[in-house]
Amino acid sequence: MRRGATGRRVKIIDYPGVGELRLVSTSLAIDGMPEHRIVVYNPEDEDTHTRLEQLRTLDDPVIGCPVRGRPVSRILAEREKAREG
Repeated sequence: MRRGATGRRVKIIDYPGVGELRLVSTSLAIDGMPEHRIVVYNPEDEDTHTRLEQLRTLDDPVIGCPVRGRPVSRILAEREKAREG
């Protein structure tokens, strides 16, 4: 895809414990910084909106991809151990 290309893009994420999330991306340019962009993701449909609400209620969500993802509690514990170490 060429640099600066625009158009509707849908990112599909299969999130453990929640299911498939279909997110529409909006890419925003930053004045004076052509090499940088802000990307905002919004739910594509009502099912995704509902699943995002479910995701917000998880006590210890997984961060990262399904293969290498780790629960937030483990990430925070590892950071704390590194600071002490």
